[in-house]
Amino acid sequence: MNELSGETTMKKLKISSKKTNDYWELPVLYEDDQVLVVDKPGGVLVRQDGDDPQAPCLNLLFVDHIQRKVAWTQEYDLPFLKATHDLDLEASGALILAKNEMVHARIHEQFYSHKFIVEYVILVQGTPMEEEFSVDIPVGPHGKRPGVYCASQNKGKKSVSHFKVLEHFAGFTMLTCQCSPNRLHQARVHMRYLGPPLVGDTVYNGAPLLLSNLKPNYRLKRNKVEYPLMGRPAIHCHKVRFTNPVNHSEIEVDSKLPKDFEVSLKYLRQYADPAGYEVPEPYQNFVG
Repeated sequence: MNELSGETTMKKLKISSKKTNDYWELPVLYEDDQVLVVDKPGGVLVRQDGDDPQAPCLNLLFVDHIQRKVAWTQEYDLPFLKATHDLDLEASGALILAKNEMVHARIHEQFYSHKFIVEYVILVQGTPMEEEFSVDIPVGPHGKRPGVYCASQNKGKKSVSHFKVLEHFAGFTMLTCQCSPNRLHQARVHMRYLGPPLVGDTVYNGAPLLLSNLKPNYRLKRNKVEYPLMGRPAIHCHKVRFTNPVNHSEIEVDSKLPKDFEVSLKYLRQYADPAGYEVPEPYQNFVG
């Protein structure tokens, strides 16, 4: 694999939505003449949602900012910018943006030819009985529940996810997941198909991670509200790997875990020691 040849010259893309008054900053992880790789925060769509067409999404906001000649689009001479792949609304992490239509099309082709690697870090409720395992079952829209997906041989599209345990905790597990070809909700649906939901993934019956459920003798101060350590689905795209369609170099970009992930892991390591822990009954056979 070739070393990264681009330079991170743009610190952040500052994106705003006039319709909703939302604002996001996307740190730039990598840049060359063909692509940008940015760090997407959780809570923003990449492409337009058919179930909620009014919700702001990055691809349309890029078009808007270029048309309005927002300063950073002029400074870096960006007449075109579009994501080559998708990330869930709630997911954070590395997102590849193409600087022209040809590059977008060719990287998108890699995505569907399974040459494109997207790797997530996830935190799940439960303990697998194997350290490494795969799921090969189609994923598609639920049909009766907008924005929800399911594993279905009849209605879904081919989806393969490979999971590998990174760290065990009492009642929780951190894993990596490589998704091919990285469909929406793929890692979340495949893990739920096996049994346990992701931490914080209320769409698939996952519970928020609360310090009060981890720390012995936890006491909340009077008139205070406890906020979850992880209140969104615990999924972060920590690595993307693809081929530059112009010079054919291999590019790999990493994204550090965001603050909510790091804080969750801090308290899990402190209060959820896996030593001597037995697999809970609901998840005893979800793998193996």
